[in-house]
Amino acid sequence: MKKQEKINLEEFNKIQQTTPKIDFDNVDLSTLYTEHIKKQEKPQLLKMSSKLTAEEKLEFISQKTHKFNDELSKLLHHYFFLKLYSRAAKKSPQFNQDLLNLDRYVNNLKREYEDAKRMINVFKKYATLSDEKIQELFTKISDVYDYHRELADDLKQLQAKYYPTLKMSAYTLANEKKYFELERLSMSVSRELLLYKSLEEAFDYYCYNSGELINELVNLFVELPRKVKIDVDYHYFLQSDAIINFRYTDWVELYSKFMYMKKRIGNTTLYTKKFRDLFEQFEIRYAIVLIYNEFKHQGR
Repeated sequence: MKKQEKINLEEFNKIQQTTPKIDFDNVDLSTLYTEHIKKQEKPQLLKMSSKLTAEEKLEFISQKTHKFNDELSKLLHHYFFLKLYSRAAKKSPQFNQDLLNLDRYVNNLKREYEDAKRMINVFKKYATLSDEKIQELFTKISDVYDYHRELADDLKQLQAKYYPTLKMSAYTLANEKKYFELERLSMSVSRELLLYKSLEEAFDYYCYNSGELINELVNLFVELPRKVKIDVDYHYFLQSDAIINFRYTDWVELYSKFMYMKKRIGNTTLYTKKFRDLFEQFEIRYAIVLIYNEFKHQGR
């Protein structure tokens, strides 16, 4: 029989302190242009040796195209992170237009990348490839890399200009998610907020009316770990089962404990539909609490 494992709060705190955070580089503030402009002074990112054979060139291009998927995922993660917190951004008359432009640039980048992948699949079927076809394909994927570089700079400028005071708690939610999960969460948040007159009204409602949801979810977090021989009780998560006003700091602390426990459990097949549904509801509310906190700290 496997020994029951006790939760070590010191270990939890140490993990929280050392958990890697998303590193969005600091950039110089500058006016964000409203049309995407290629900065011709920057050198082309991709270089391909002229000494390669046609087959080797095609393989080189294919590898670079496949590798670009990771770069695109990182960019989309940053993009949907900013979209999620757009309601907390430092508003100006230009903000909505800048965000709309970025929406268009991101869609253009995804479309160009898909075009490049289709071209490679077609060219691989050719018995022989002319130098012109090889160069056409190389130019296509090279332009995708260069466009990505410009768009990544745009995102950094947008964050520096409109999100200058985001706190670390704003990143905790994004750290745990892939870009498509952030996109889905952002859409869920938007639908949820349609139920309220304002962000503040939603925040106030969640602070005073989330006790039943939180208690039910905590009880499941007490049951699940026992299936993998981890012993944890209700009071590890909450000091009291009477939740009257769940403050911002309470949300942040509880979410951190939930995520820590999910890592300890490990086996996601243990999650029931009820657990998944409740956790999704909690996470949507938690996201809105974070957004409101950032919104409030913009001095409104």
